[in-house]
Amino acid sequence: MTFTESGITINLNPNLHPFRFETCDGYIRIKGQSVTEMDVCWIDASNSIPIIWLMELKQLFDPANPMFQEKDITSKKIYNDFMITFYKNVWHSISMIAQNRSETQSCSSTLSPNLIEESSLKVVFILNIQPNLKHHLNGFQKDLKHKLMDAIAVFKIDSVAVLAYDDAKILFPTIVL
Repeated sequence: MTFTESGITINLNPNLHPFRFETCDGYIRIKGQSVTEMDVCWIDASNSIPIIWLMELKQLFDPANPMFQEKDITSKKIYNDFMITFYKNVWHSISMIAQNRSETQSCSSTLSPNLIEESSLKVVFILNIQPNLKHHLNGFQKDLKHKLMDAIAVFKIDSVAVLAYDDAKILFPTIVL
């Protein structure tokens, strides 16, 4: 599965059981109720404990497009808006994975009510950001982890990472293109 969202191209091997809530009938029925989602998820079952990956992609910078409205995360309003959005995306996505009352598990045949209890959870946010603002991502990650403290405790999230797009291409060379 290869797709581009927010100017970021992702390539996921079918063996990783990739899925996107935005294509799931269950999610489509409830998204009008302010339900949000992470852009792409996949299940790496190659380890003794499966890993459920949730990834959000955001383009804040596009030097190739002079019409693109850049977003500066040093702006308090933009910073806070992303904190709220990312918080909701994590909570809603993990909740949809954890239960199937709204038929949100229909987007992947590998999802089941017990999967979340038997898996490790990793959440990654990839931001295509201005190069001179990359140094702000460490503080953003720290604040986001603090905001997600409740989700981390309830769902036992193992990892939350905020990465610049160019760094993500190095860390995930076969996934982030």
